[in-house]
Amino acid sequence: MKKGIIIITIIIVAMLVGFYIYRSTLSPDFNKFQLDNYFSTLEDGNKFMGSVAVMKEGEIVYSKTVGFSDYENKTKADENTKYRIGSTTKTFTAVLTLKAVEEGKLSLEDKLDKFYPRIKNAKDIKIEYLLNHRSGIYSVTSEPNFLDWRTEDKTRDEILTIIRNGESQFAPNSKAYYSNSNFILLTRILEKVYGKTFNEILKEKITEPLQLSNTYLDDTIDTSKKESKSYKYIADWSVEPETSISIPLGAGGMVSTTIDLVKFVKALFGGEILNQETLKKMKNIQDTVGLGIFEIDVNGKIAYEHPGTIDGFRANYIYIPEDDLIYTFATNGLNFKDRDIQKTVLDAMYNKPFKIPEFGPTYDVTSEELDQYLGLYSSPDVPKWLKITIGKNGNILTAQGTMQDLFPATAIDKHTFRIGAIGAKFEFKPEENKIIWEQNGKTSVWTKE
Repeated sequence: MKKGIIIITIIIVAMLVGFYIYRSTLSPDFNKFQLDNYFSTLEDGNKFMGSVAVMKEGEIVYSKTVGFSDYENKTKADENTKYRIGSTTKTFTAVLTLKAVEEGKLSLEDKLDKFYPRIKNAKDIKIEYLLNHRSGIYSVTSEPNFLDWRTEDKTRDEILTIIRNGESQFAPNSKAYYSNSNFILLTRILEKVYGKTFNEILKEKITEPLQLSNTYLDDTIDTSKKESKSYKYIADWSVEPETSISIPLGAGGMVSTTIDLVKFVKALFGGEILNQETLKKMKNIQDTVGLGIFEIDVNGKIAYEHPGTIDGFRANYIYIPEDDLIYTFATNGLNFKDRDIQKTVLDAMYNKPFKIPEFGPTYDVTSEELDQYLGLYSSPDVPKWLKITIGKNGNILTAQGTMQDLFPATAIDKHTFRIGAIGAKFEFKPEENKIIWEQNGKTSVWTKE
């Protein structure tokens, strides 16, 4: 009798476990209608212009594009609209570097002084340290006046001089420090060892074999080629200045589409570009950083990504090996938190409930009322160099951190504002010249200087 009870109990437990596993896996019948409605709501609320795509087990199961590629001329974006992908470019550059290693043109053990001996610590910096940001090399984008000259074309020698003149941030391989200079140098090293331009190498090794016709290192944005401009939202969408691609090169200068990105990620992690031994090296993670990729946690599962930002563009891919799921994202106008979009799409794929956002209520405020808030604010809760400048554009409040983008803030109550793009909410205390800032579950106090 007891044996029979035990067997029945095991069967029931097995059924419950089986149900749990089923509920935790990807749903073949996600709510596409509600997800479409989600993106329509973002578009109608001027929160997002861009594209997402999801591939499951080699098949594209969802793709959505909203907004304009050229807002001034009201040119609607579509599946083939190309977006600058910023630092997501680095994964492509890393793959090309590792391909050069496979072909015997480079070694991960090669030292930088073989190519650029005048860079500080060059004799101690391996090619591998450029790939995983453990070189200590100063990042050109850390230049105090970078935002002032980023739109100007720079010669290779000019950029190299900036890199060479920068102080080393630490001894090579002692820690990780994200530096765009690493991948600018890798771009030039690749061109040296192959005797070809970066675009020629990219085409030969990746885009032509994989038929990625919408992916390449960009030049000046050309809307006639379905390349999108980028925008910020302050009362309305306004075009962003265009960074000269002569600066980032293979660190952040490529354009692509979300469809091309899913195909690239599938081929990369599926072993179609690099061999398995090389791919294993690429996924050797130190301090969450691999070779041109980052490791993250998505709902308790290991995943890989590389987000990118340039001007008003944002991009990313996320690959979840356990479920053979790839999510890609590209935007040329964002007035919302990109990680919230990511979470919503992935929740939909796993058949989890998600809400359609409501963008309200708002609070009417005049330009004159905003004057009491204007100024420079600092906080003991952050590094001393980081300050927030509060400004205005008409009756729209703006906030900009040191060396960061300018964001419009929406008034939601007297003295209270939110910035949807970064998930921040803050309240002014005018009589105390203070701001109470809430973001990512943390609160900080800022005082006007």
